[in-house]
Amino acid sequence: MQTRLAVYRQLLSDDTMLLSERFWKLNQLLKEDKQKTGVQVVASRSKLDQILLYEGAITKEDLTGFSDELVAQVLAFFKSS
Repeated sequence: MQTRLAVYRQLLSDDTMLLSERFWKLNQLLKEDKQKTGVQVVASRSKLDQILLYEGAITKEDLTGFSDELVAQVLAFFKSS
């Protein structure tokens, strides 16, 4: 989040762009960022697989410490999706 705020600040401070250009560029960035799980997570069951592994909310390394059986089931689930 801090990184995104720095990008927004830099954009808004850019005097080489017209005010309207800055506004529309910021609007575009905000729309894109709203869809990223690092910014917002809609934790519905139908999107859980996407949130957990596909977008990197958890990694295979995060499964370390769980039983081999559980890890195998989780990985098999994501391979079949």
